[in-house]
Formats: sequence, C-alpha cells, structure tokens
Amino acid sequence: MRASIEVEVEFSLLAKGSRTVAPLANGTYRPHVRVGPDGAYMGVCLTGGREVALGNRCLATLGLMYAGVDYSSLQPGIEFEILEGARVVGVGIVKGSSAENQGAMT
Repeated sequence: MRASIEVEVEFSLLAKGSRTVAPLANGTYRPHVRVGPDGAYMGVCLTGGREVALGNRCLATLGLMYAGVDYSSLQPGIEFEILEGARVVGVGIVKGSSAENQGAMT
C-alpha cells in the first residue's frame, strides 16, 4: 500500500484555461508538488473523491508515488504548490499524516 498524507488544496482560477473543475475525482491526476519556490519536484497522485470548482478549497489525499523521492518536507502545517510541468496550478497545506506514513516519507 502506498503511503499518503491528508491535505487541503485550492486550484487557481488562473488554471481555468485548461479546465473548469479540479481533477480530483478519478485517482489519475498525478501532478508534482513543491515546498517553496526552489524546492524539489515531488511526484504525487492527488485524489479527493469529488470534483471541486476552481478557487474553492477542499480536503484531498496526496499519494506518495515514488520510493526514491524524499517527501519528508511535507509535514503538517507546511504549504506547497501544485505544478503541471513548470506551471503552478494550485496551492495546498499539509493537514496531517499517520505515524505509519511518517516513516514512509523519509
């Protein structure tokens, strides 16, 4: 089972050129996230169980995709950006993770 963390996300209205809702419903949205403007890109699977209008916040789950990636910067209270390529399409904040997931993130 892949490790995951709970987050709150908001997709930017500036991303509207490509979609009208945040793509969280089907489990196939795999953007990168980054902590700070100079942080490393981290591959994730972002799911939320439902579609959310751009500009609205919602709770979601970040699936930590890759064993060789250091996800340790994604600690509760940390803010991050959601990226598609080099384009920032949203932001989020880590809400929490289980003790099991803490070990998987390092």
